[in-house]
Amino acid sequence: MKILKSLFLSLCSICLLLLIACNSGSTAETNSTSANKTLNIESNVISQDISQNTSEGENDFSNISEKDLSTIASNKQQAESEQQAESEQHNADAVLEDDGEQDENIVQNDIDLRKLADYNYIAITFDDGPVSENDEKLLELFSKYNGHATFFYNGYKIENDPDILNKVLEQGSELGNHTYNHPNLNTMNAEQTLAEVESLNDLIKSITGTVPVFVRPPYGEYNQVTLDTLPYPLVTWNVDTRDWAELDVDYIRDSILGAPPGSIVLCHSIVNETVSAVEQALPILYEQGYRFVTLSELFEIYEVEPKAHYVYWFPSSPVIDE
Repeated sequence: MKILKSLFLSLCSICLLLLIACNSGSTAETNSTSANKTLNIESNVISQDISQNTSEGENDFSNISEKDLSTIASNKQQAESEQQAESEQHNADAVLEDDGEQDENIVQNDIDLRKLADYNYIAITFDDGPVSENDEKLLELFSKYNGHATFFYNGYKIENDPDILNKVLEQGSELGNHTYNHPNLNTMNAEQTLAEVESLNDLIKSITGTVPVFVRPPYGEYNQVTLDTLPYPLVTWNVDTRDWAELDVDYIRDSILGAPPGSIVLCHSIVNETVSAVEQALPILYEQGYRFVTLSELFEIYEVEPKAHYVYWFPSSPVIDE
């Protein structure tokens, strides 16, 4: 009887152990299946990314292990985040840069560019013409350097050479009044002074349809009667080449080269040496940053309005007023 009881207990223990073993195996299989499903889902996602990247010409990852695929996916996500952050920063910098450029343009639009020009302007003037051959040569020289000049003519000489007046204006240069007969205005009364100037203006207007802005008194001589009488601004010079006395090309050229910015330079187109001197001086001055303008252009650049009854020798201010 005791023997049968021992056998029964042994059988029960064996059955219990078998039951426990079966349950453990089932749980392990379930966990393994779940883990495999999870890995398969992640692998499918990664495989889709890899397939897409491969179709776009990137590397083929078909032989990489599941663990490496997970690492690649993680690195890819991190790289995309960093790229997005960098892109956002770049866009922010671009906005700031655009704003800076816009502000700079606004400031530039408020600046008078004539005050900031990189060039030095001078007005080279020629008295006692016209002399057609010399004047045409001078016009060619100034055109070569995109420049202009001012020609102060006498009436009695225009009678023999009227065509040059329109050539001067067509080139962009300026005509000035140097009186009809070239007298010393200090020796003339008001009526005579006015006649000398107005008769020349009438002649120039009959040929060109325009009247000169400036009057240059012969020899640079004037008095209070001159200023009170003439309803025009008078202009003399601050650089005298003395080409009327020194018939030397080098001397005339060096006088022109010594002109400071804003100068009004006195020359005479009746002097052949002057034409040669100008031909030598213009390229040198141009390389030094000088630009050649008419008197009207010079006054405009320096924002000086020429007034009647004033005489100017430099565009910054009149010498004598009424």
